[in-house]
Amino acid sequence: MKTRIFINGFGRIGRAVSRILYHRTKSGISLAGINETAMTADNLVYLHNYCSTYGPARVRAARAPGGIRLGSERVPVFSCRRLCELPWKKMNIDILVEATGSLENLKACRKLVQQRLIRKVIVTHSPDSGVDATLIPGVNEKSYQRSRHDVVSASICDANAVAHVLAALHHTFGIEKGAVTTLHPWLSYQNLLDGPVRNLSQPAGFLQNFSLGRASLSNLILKQTSAVEAVNKVIPALRGRLLGISYRVPTSIVTTADLNLFLRQPVTEKKLKHFLKSLTSRNPYVGWSEEPLVSGDFQGREESVVVDGRWIQVLGDRLAKINVWYDNEWGYAARVLDLVKIL
Repeated sequence: MKTRIFINGFGRIGRAVSRILYHRTKSGISLAGINETAMTADNLVYLHNYCSTYGPARVRAARAPGGIRLGSERVPVFSCRRLCELPWKKMNIDILVEATGSLENLKACRKLVQQRLIRKVIVTHSPDSGVDATLIPGVNEKSYQRSRHDVVSASICDANAVAHVLAALHHTFGIEKGAVTTLHPWLSYQNLLDGPVRNLSQPAGFLQNFSLGRASLSNLILKQTSAVEAVNKVIPALRGRLLGISYRVPTSIVTTADLNLFLRQPVTEKKLKHFLKSLTSRNPYVGWSEEPLVSGDFQGREESVVVDGRWIQVLGDRLAKINVWYDNEWGYAARVLDLVKIL
């Protein structure tokens, strides 16, 4: 029997999850429903089929009675603002992928599990509370407890990337302290022209970092990052050891992270490079590159992170500088589906 998933929120991540699912012909997962309040079913079909970032979909959607058709499957589509009002008893859903970022929806998901209308929930952000565990495949998925963890966070794209490198380095060399800087593409809540910026997790609210409301196509915008706190949730031993900051940059996809780490154990540049390159053979979610590539060359890659071997540097024998790349939508959405298999 295939695992039946339901996607609540068909935005960037929801659509990426759907597309990747239909790329994986033997995934053992079926899409059993979609709920999206911000668009009509016709608009949903259009945005699945055509993407300015990833191009036309390999498996196209079409309108069907009560929903859409994807490949040979008919997928019911709803436009319901209250999750509790959806016909859960009729749909027989195993896992709800909560991809709206709304804190109110997170609370509603818990009730659905308690009422045994669904089995598990995957949340595509990293809330401060309301989830039973935060899991990143390849980092801490072995901590999953089936009997206790019903509402699970898939963390965020940045942690899904850098946590692999940080966990491996801390286990082998120890990380005394460090700083993580991400250069992250614009997100949907940002503006083309200067204006206020809305808070996605609280639809009626606005963010207090007013600079995020400035024109996203013509500025580098500094902001606090949740990447470090998200990493702390899956690697508790690093709590209090890392600083983090982020730039919103005027590109549409692919993030780079600059890791500056002071290690406990001495290491040479050659040894560090060999260690990180060998990580790719032990961890299927880590890639490696030594070609002179740019951000767009990593678009659509399913790895959580790709280490750029050209820019590994060591100052003295303990200060390491490492640069990595990751497709902040596609790679992250791929891990959401991997998490479905784990649950």
